[in-house]
Amino acid sequence: MHRWGGIVLLGVAVLAFGLQNNLSKLSYSYDVSVLTLLSVRTWIVVAALLIWLIAIGRTPFMPRATWPELIWVGLLFAGGSTALLTAFELIPVSLAILGFYVFPIFVALLSAALGHERLSPVTIVGLLAAFAGLALALDVKVGGHLLYGLAFTSAAALAMALNIIGSGRLMRATPGPVVTFNILAIAGVGLTAAMLADGGLYLPTGGLAGWAVFLGASTLAPISVVCLYLALEYVSGTRASMIMNGEPVLTVLFAVMLFGEAFTAVQTLGAVLVIAAIVGVTLKRPPKSA
Repeated sequence: MHRWGGIVLLGVAVLAFGLQNNLSKLSYSYDVSVLTLLSVRTWIVVAALLIWLIAIGRTPFMPRATWPELIWVGLLFAGGSTALLTAFELIPVSLAILGFYVFPIFVALLSAALGHERLSPVTIVGLLAAFAGLALALDVKVGGHLLYGLAFTSAAALAMALNIIGSGRLMRATPGPVVTFNILAIAGVGLTAAMLADGGLYLPTGGLAGWAVFLGASTLAPISVVCLYLALEYVSGTRASMIMNGEPVLTVLFAVMLFGEAFTAVQTLGAVLVIAAIVGVTLKRPPKSA
């Protein structure tokens, strides 16, 4: 497979990620709980990564010295994922995903705060543009469920930024797929424990339609993750990160088709500002993959 094959795989990953976000919200109408969906999805991805690691002859285990950091990064991933899918319940998916995708800017800010790199003018401008864009996209109507949804979205973005920094440290000595497998396995344990404490599995109602939505929301995750890692064998990390920036765009488009989440002209301008800010910061600072 050559470079174009890798780009096609990334396109499939972006498509799967964008559709998965919307099917997650749709599954709630069939009485599936956030924790049920996340638990099932996470274990499917863990199983897919384990099969892949075994197939390529790579051990899935990490040194015991890394376990403390692995645990907090894994639990952080679980918490951030729960926050994002909870936001989908409270506000439109399109707005939630736009707010969430400012996390590359959070990564840059946290890296500067930790002394890992200097805060560049591009990052500062990107931060201001992203928040201005969010204000326009939200139509500056913050209240009720919207306020709670924004809080969960912001928590998810911050958790993702911290997760990227933590997993990046772990990947200095261990291949990315191995680190990802371990992080998700720990997240799966945490999510399953939380699900059981919340009353157990809440499987879909509504017959075949409910199950189709639930299985789509659950299985698109491993498809996207596997396509992403296969593509990284043929496409540079910078190019991959740029293509993956298409996820919020496709998520918004799917939200319009599935839920009728129409944007006004002002909100569209805000969405464009957010995406432009993300792309600009990503071009300046290639992110590390979690």
